[in-house]
Amino acid sequence: MRIFIDGIIFSEQQNGGISRVYREVLPRIADLDPAIQFSVYLRRKIQTAELPCGPQINRINERSIYPWRWLFGKSAVQSYWLQQTYRRAKPDIFHSTYYTFPSESCSRYAVTVHDLTYEQFPDLYREPHHLALIQRKRQCVERADVVLTISHSTARDIETHYGVGAHRIVVSHLGVGPVFHTVENAQQLENFREAYGLNRPFALYIGRRRFYKNFLRLLNAYADSDLRREIDLITVGGEDTFTAEEQGIINRSNLSKVVRRLPHLYDHELALAYNCASVFVYPSLYEGFGLPPLEAMACGTPVITSNTASLPEVVGNAALLFDPGRVDEIAAALTKSLNPDTAQSLRQKGLARASGFSWQETARQTLAYYRQLI
Repeated sequence: MRIFIDGIIFSEQQNGGISRVYREVLPRIADLDPAIQFSVYLRRKIQTAELPCGPQINRINERSIYPWRWLFGKSAVQSYWLQQTYRRAKPDIFHSTYYTFPSESCSRYAVTVHDLTYEQFPDLYREPHHLALIQRKRQCVERADVVLTISHSTARDIETHYGVGAHRIVVSHLGVGPVFHTVENAQQLENFREAYGLNRPFALYIGRRRFYKNFLRLLNAYADSDLRREIDLITVGGEDTFTAEEQGIINRSNLSKVVRRLPHLYDHELALAYNCASVFVYPSLYEGFGLPPLEAMACGTPVITSNTASLPEVVGNAALLFDPGRVDEIAAALTKSLNPDTAQSLRQKGLARASGFSWQETARQTLAYYRQLI
């Protein structure tokens, strides 16, 4: 079986959650089926992304778009090279990671839709490139033989927004990698704290902070409470600096010593951050799945998160849920999570919950869908 993967997501999001999915799943699928062959098409601007690798994974770099881009336009030339590469590969299945499709019919066409963020928040995404992506996404969903997605919540959104029949949508939950686990080495944890100046207990937030990620309400909840006396608020990754609005809240509430951001961390460092945190908080208004809460639970970190979209589906009864639109509920959940009995209960439930999610199972299900297609 030959699968063509339009690995464009790796040039759009080198370290994001969607990229992680393909890094984790493709090699595992290859291990499950020695006869399968992947052709992963990559845009030329990729430089440092961690890419899926293995003897059954052939990575194909896009040909130079110069000087043709000046004559025909960047998108047209990129599309042309994609089509040419696809024809040469002669795959059984074309699997789109980021809303592309072959100009000619292929034996089978699959598209993965990880979320409907643009459709859920149209006022945030009105730029021409946003609108073009939304239109292309609709075309892909309408053309696909099967639409793969990562939660039942997102599957319902796809049915509602696109009118796709449930028989064309398949759900495969994401997994959690072995790097995310409880760390028993106290010296290793202490070295991490010292390296990043984590001298007090802290609540951990990971990822981008703007728009629907809802970090401002978390920051206000922290600023309006007495939590600063007990814990710091640490953010990891995301935007390189605090926005003017975030910095304004920090300055007005004198939080500069207790609210800090750390740079992007590699997975092994991220696991240490989870292990060191007193609580992981994820106040997002919308997620297609929500990997960070799952990773935190696998590390034995108490989790509090929003009661919206896919997040309750992921965490089950292993986390404290709050209304992400209510600052007071976020503050109350943070306070409750610091109770030793509550924290211990969340740790135990979280570890049990996370053990039910694995990339191996995601790979097994994806391979089963491939086989059904042909």
